[in-house]
Amino acid sequence: MRYWIQCNRKLYGKIHALVIAEIHRHYRNKAISIGIKDPKPGSIAFTQRFGSALNLNPHMHVLCPDGVYTRVDGRPRWNNLDSITDQEVAELITRISQSVMRYLRKLGYLDKDGDVVVNPMTDEPFQESESLSLSTTASIAGKIAFGPNAGKYVTKIGSGFGYGEEIPLAKGKLCFSLNGFSLHANTHINTQQRDRLHKLIEYIARGPLSNDRLEITSDGKVKLQLKTDPPPLTPARTSQGTFDFDQSLPDPTENIIHID
Repeated sequence: MRYWIQCNRKLYGKIHALVIAEIHRHYRNKAISIGIKDPKPGSIAFTQRFGSALNLNPHMHVLCPDGVYTRVDGRPRWNNLDSITDQEVAELITRISQSVMRYLRKLGYLDKDGDVVVNPMTDEPFQESESLSLSTTASIAGKIAFGPNAGKYVTKIGSGFGYGEEIPLAKGKLCFSLNGFSLHANTHINTQQRDRLHKLIEYIARGPLSNDRLEITSDGKVKLQLKTDPPPLTPARTSQGTFDFDQSLPDPTENIIHID
């Protein structure tokens, strides 16, 4: 699915809308269950297209306040809700995966059993450029697309290297995975912690590259210092000019921030 939503902006827009709709449904239902009438949830979503190793990995970071708005005498009123629980996260990822997979079946991307089928619907740049499509596929797989090392995996140096987003297992408190979908809801900030909120927004809105962690080595390789704790910093290297950074950079005309 990562290939599809990278190559088809309209498809990603619809999947994004389905995910946000399920998140908002959770807050509305929770508010209604305690007697709040006509609740209005809200969120701000940031689209990220890269993983921890600069591999192509489109995903969303969503800021959701734990509460809903209602209208009283024509004015908005804020209503707090209890923080999300493990059971609610499990239920939410189930509904998200079911909703997205149902839509993909409708479009013909999946068959009735959920298996992938060939579907050529991609945006025009990917239809016209075989190299762009090739680099997308390679980046998702963590491989080099072009040059003398084409087809080889990006070289990893040190222990503990891995794509954190790729582990299809439950990852602890408020973190669940299902059918290739994962939902991490264990980051929370209290109302008055504005400094932490600022840092969180900086993190989820960041770009894919940090110049401070990039260097050209003496043997002509590009070296990227990764952040892992623990283990300590782990670098990855690949031949100069063949690491597909372009696939992690969004189209300059694309809106990657959504307010709902």
